[in-house]
Parts: sequence; C-alpha cells; structure tokens
Amino acid sequence: MFDPFIFSPAGTRARLSATLLLALSSTLTSSAVAQSDDTIPTLDTIVTAARRPQAADQALASVTVLDRAELERIQAQDVVTLLRHASGIDLARTGGPGSATSVFVRGSNSNHVLVLINGVRVASANTGAFAFEGLSPDLIERIEIVRGPQAALWGSDAIGGVIQIFTKKPLKPSVGVSIGSENSFTWNASAGVGDADQGIGFAVARQGTEGFSSQNAGGFSFDPDRDSNYRTRALLDARTGLGEAGKLELFAQHADNDIEFDQGRSDLEQQQAAVKLSLAHSQRYSQSLQLSYSQEDLNTPVFFSRFTSERTQADWVHSLTHQAQSWTFGLNAAREKGSEGPSRRLFAPFLSFASPLGDSDAAELQLSARLDDDSSYGSHGTYSAAFGFRLSESTRMFANLGTAFRAPNLNELYSPGFDGLFAGNRNLDPERSRSAELGLDTALGAARVQIRAFDTRIDDLISFSGSDFRAENVARARISGAELSSEFSFALAEHACTARINLEAQNPRNLITDRTLLRRAKRKAQVGSECTLQNWEFSADAFAYGERKDIGNATLGGYSLLDLGANWQASAQFKLGFKIENALDRRYALVNGFNTPDRTLWLNLLWQAQ
Repeated sequence: MFDPFIFSPAGTRARLSATLLLALSSTLTSSAVAQSDDTIPTLDTIVTAARRPQAADQALASVTVLDRAELERIQAQDVVTLLRHASGIDLARTGGPGSATSVFVRGSNSNHVLVLINGVRVASANTGAFAFEGLSPDLIERIEIVRGPQAALWGSDAIGGVIQIFTKKPLKPSVGVSIGSENSFTWNASAGVGDADQGIGFAVARQGTEGFSSQNAGGFSFDPDRDSNYRTRALLDARTGLGEAGKLELFAQHADNDIEFDQGRSDLEQQQAAVKLSLAHSQRYSQSLQLSYSQEDLNTPVFFSRFTSERTQADWVHSLTHQAQSWTFGLNAAREKGSEGPSRRLFAPFLSFASPLGDSDAAELQLSARLDDDSSYGSHGTYSAAFGFRLSESTRMFANLGTAFRAPNLNELYSPGFDGLFAGNRNLDPERSRSAELGLDTALGAARVQIRAFDTRIDDLISFSGSDFRAENVARARISGAELSSEFSFALAEHACTARINLEAQNPRNLITDRTLLRRAKRKAQVGSECTLQNWEFSADAFAYGERKDIGNATLGGYSLLDLGANWQASAQFKLGFKIENALDRRYALVNGFNTPDRTLWLNLLWQAQ
C-alpha cells in the first residue's frame, strides 16, 4: 500500500506541518474556579482519552503516559528514542536524529495518528504529516498516547489514535547540557516566575550533530558525506487567574530546523500559538474557549520546492456533571490554507456522555458522537461506544467500538502533480475505519497487567495509483492484533527496582494485494528495568522487532537494541546522566537504503534552581 506520508510523489517526503486556527467567538460568563477539558493534568490524571480530566485507570481506552520523570530516566535526545518506549508504536526514520520520521500507531498509516500540542492540531494542512523530528524532549512535560479511534471526540486523522504532547511550564531557572557521539550536542535553558496557576516562563532548546551519511549504497541518491542537522525550539508559556472566575492561558512555540540529506537540505520553520480562557460556573459546569494558530514553511531548494500551510482554529468545550453522569460537548471550527488549492473550512459539533450503570460504579457506559462539516468533502459523522465493568477492586474489563476517518489533505485534493503525474483529485472521499477493542486490566501481587485485543478495518484508502498515478480511493486494509503489558516492583539487594514488559503481535494487511503494510513489524517486544541505589538510578531497556516490508518488495530484517543508562543526583540542584544507545552496536534499517546510528554515547548535565 502506498503511504504518501513516508515519501512524496517527487521521491522525497515533503514535510509541511502547518496548523491551526481561529473562528468562533463567544461570551463566557462565570462565577467560580475553572477546570477545562484539556488542562495539563496531574500525574494520575489524563485528558486525551475522554476530552475531560479522568483518572488514568478509569479510561475506557488504551493509554500510555510518558511523564517528565520517565523522560528524564530515558534521557531521550530525539523522538525516536522516546516513542519506542510506548506500546503500539512503529517508527521509520530516513537517517540519523533530526531526519524525517514517520510514526505508525497500531499498524495504521503514518497519517492516521492525530498529533496535538497543548490541544492544538499541528499536522500540515498540505500533507497531513507532522514533523516529529523537530520535537525537543527537553521542552516536553508529558505525552499521552491513546491507541484506537478517537475521531468522535477529536475529528479527522484519529484512526490509529491520538498523541498529545504537553509542553513544560517553566517555573524556575534551569540549564541542561548534553554531548554525544558524532559531535552531537544539545543544550536547553528555561526561566520563569510564579507558579502553575499564575506566572510566565520561557524556554529554549538547541540540538545539533555532524551526523553520518543518511543513505547507503542502496539509497536512490547516495552521497557518502556526513549529513548534519541543527534544530532550535523556543517556548513561551503564561497564565493568570481571573479571581475566582477562571483562568487565562497563553502558549507560543517556534521551531527552526536545518536538516541535511544526501544531495540536499531542507529548512523547516514551524509556529504554534494558542490562547485559552477557562471558566467554571459551578462545581458541576465549566467551559473553555481556545483560539489557536499554527503555520509551517518547508523549503527544499534542491527540488525547487517550497510548501507553506497554516491553520486557524477555535474549540469551545463544555463539561457538565449531574449526579454520577458526565456530559462533554462543544464546537470545533477551523480554516486551513495550503500551497495548493483554495482554503477550506470546518465546523463540527460533538457530544460525549458517560454514566455508571446501576446503583454501583462497577459498570460504566460512554457514548460519543461528532459531525464534521467540511467545505472540501461535505459532512461526515463518527461515533464511539465503550463499556467497562469492574470484576473486583483489582480487575476490570472494557470493550469499545468506534468509527473514524481521515479527510483528504490539500495535496491529495488539489496538487497539480509533476509533469502530469501524481496529481490530486477533487472528488476524493475521506478514508473511513471501523474498530473494536477488548481490554483487561488486573493486579497480580506486585504486578500490574494489561491485555488488549483489537481489530481495525479501513476503507477508501487514498493511493496515488490511478491513471497517471492520480490520487484515488482504491485501497482497503485490515489490522488485527494483541498487546500484553506488565509492570512490577521488586527488591534487588534491598534496593528498589521496577521492571516492564511489552509484547505485541499485529497483522497489518492490504486487503487488495494481501501484502503486509510497509514498515510495520508483526512482532515486537520491549523489556526494561531500573533500580535506585541511594542517589543513583540505573536502567536498561531492550527492544526487539520482527522483519518489515518496504518499497520495491524489499524486506527489512528483524533487529534488537539495548540501551543502558545511569542518573546520579549529585545534589538538590545538579543531576548527571550517562546513556549508551544501541550498546551492542547492532546494524539495522528502519527504511531501505537509509542508515541508522551505531553505538551512541551521551553525557548529560542538568542544573535546576530550588
């Protein structure tokens, strides 16, 4: 199956990630303190799965949370190192850190995952892709990954799931410096005043490496020189309380990426900004209004190409509780403009209802529905239904059904193509999916165990395979699989330790050709552990992936990796970290013809004011 987000029709993956938003204005009145649907939560609270705050163990969906403590343990310098610690994720990267990266959730296409930053949709209006390679882990507070369809709450693209990234709220001065192999470096600095409810903060991060050749002799444009890349990201966060009436928040972020690849380079600039007003009229009813904007400019001189896109958006969300019932409803409006074709407008009301069944809270039902009215392809409705039942204090089961869709991006609709080839099609329909999932969560002594089984069917997949490779709705896919995750604590020589095991099996198939979908492994495993010894924390993470198919009937062999790390809390202000990635120096490939890093060493120093 052709995945237009792995590579562009011109032979490279044109990355444009412009995004969001303006629209909708309303008069909000208030009388108490605010709690909104996507306020940055505490460690035990998530917001993405139900678009409202809820305890992580109450979600009727599969959720993985990477919080700040986990990010510091992993010592990730890029998104590939970070996201491979989450269940249900496959990754493909065309070279070293900073190179174009595709993320597949539960075997779906890379454009089937909705990416949000602080509630702001950040994928390109042109290609629908998000440039994960531009992320800086140093500016991330936490990541929530919801696997399974979420379009009934969030709209287009959430076929495989949602990845929502929450940025840091700088409160005190901090400085971090890292040096690594291939003359690589990162540094970050932040400062702020106030607290989490009222204050202002600023943070900046810079990453760079001389790198290595992105391609090898099997690549289509191999050049043995080093391909360097440099990325800068700056963040502004401000918030203020409005007496007892609510809260006003401002978020702005700028990214500048200078990325070399064999035979060329790309300059990518991204901006996101949002202002959000949250109000609570009572303990039972609250509302929030968020206006946001995002923009992207991708320039690749060697291909004489420059793509720009922007999105303005408004989200008006209401939360209402009555006895044990919860209602979440609202409106989403957006306007998108890309390099090709006219701008398009979206208006979407949505509603979600959750209630216990019977007199106890042992059983719960959640229903959601949304209607997207898009100026480019008309109206499209989605729904989801979930049921949870607690068998005991330590065991619960849930089942969910849901539909989702992906709207054709502006390139697929309006691109003039290249010399008559790979042209868009204004008559495209959205891609559509139907999914079912069963889940079991239980505690066995000191171990927590999660078991998931899922099945997703996708119709009307868009492929550049028609006459003259014109975009058409021709493909169908089915993805079925199972996931087993366990985490448990134990003592080693009287020192506290934690261990994790993730096992995954999936069968992502193109139903037209009966072939495995590209760059997705059928079998994956992750085993990790960390132990605390006084002021030291030691960790080890092992990853194993089965073989994967790639373009041109190529087969990418299976591989395994071992990462080792250590953190030393030298004082209340200083932390020293050491990380070895690919400690056994394995050779492997994520994309045919492209290189991956050898053994990589990192030394990290962090200072934080108290």
